[in-house]
Amino acid sequence: MQSQRRTPKAVIVCGEIDADRYELWLKVLFEAGADCIAVFVAEDLGFIAQRGHRSDDQNCVWNDIAGPVPVVLVHQGDSRAWVNQIEATTVFWFDTPGSPAGRGTDLRVLRSTSTSSFEVTVEDATEILQYGCGVRPQPPSCCSRKPIQSCLPALAILCQGYLAVYAKEVGCPTSGDVRLALQEMGWDLKEHLELVRAKLDAVTPVQWWLDTFNLAVEERPDEEPRVAPADWEAFKTATAIEWGAEPLPSSLETLFDRLRACQPVDSPTVVAQAYRAIAEHLGNPQFRRGA
Repeated sequence: MQSQRRTPKAVIVCGEIDADRYELWLKVLFEAGADCIAVFVAEDLGFIAQRGHRSDDQNCVWNDIAGPVPVVLVHQGDSRAWVNQIEATTVFWFDTPGSPAGRGTDLRVLRSTSTSSFEVTVEDATEILQYGCGVRPQPPSCCSRKPIQSCLPALAILCQGYLAVYAKEVGCPTSGDVRLALQEMGWDLKEHLELVRAKLDAVTPVQWWLDTFNLAVEERPDEEPRVAPADWEAFKTATAIEWGAEPLPSSLETLFDRLRACQPVDSPTVVAQAYRAIAEHLGNPQFRRGA
């Protein structure tokens, strides 16, 4: 007997390995008012969930879904499972850091959707559903990058965190820019050692730095990845405006070169020099406690 075809309010394409993630999506979408949602965990295997009746989830395949579906949400890592099997009014892409590549003119959810940092709120889900149903004319606010209010203080804090981890794992050098930067930070081994939990392999990858500024990485066939040009220009412009009339110092440009090229930040000297330049420019005791 052929199952009855249904048109859910939304379809989520997200592999079984990310079950916690699609459950978080279900939670905010149900709270936002969706009554019926289909989740596809493989290329042609899914289930239909109804609000308030999760114990009655029913298995389904793509042929059980009748379009047009107002909203389809596709996890970037499961893109092969979405080949436009059904007619959709709107298609949104999401991933862990919140910078999915997307496809064509589809929209991108520029918020982290990792299980440890799920940034999509019920308000975001409401806007997604309203946009998909034609009630909201403008794209959801979660499809726009979070405004960066203060690039330089954020960079200073990142540098501080990196140098604190370096000092814990490698030790405090007796001379050079790293020693001076730690001194200016007010680093004290006895006082701060237990406060540092991260390791160098967590702060060295470029993604640790890029995620703070919501900078998307652009994968290029047969070439090294780089930060998406539009994102990078917006970031550099914001930084330059904060810096003022003078050009950015070479120490900061050196750090930026590594970030833009998506290279690991594996030189504590580069970080220390960038930090000292920012701290001196800001002239703020929060960043410069005593040179």
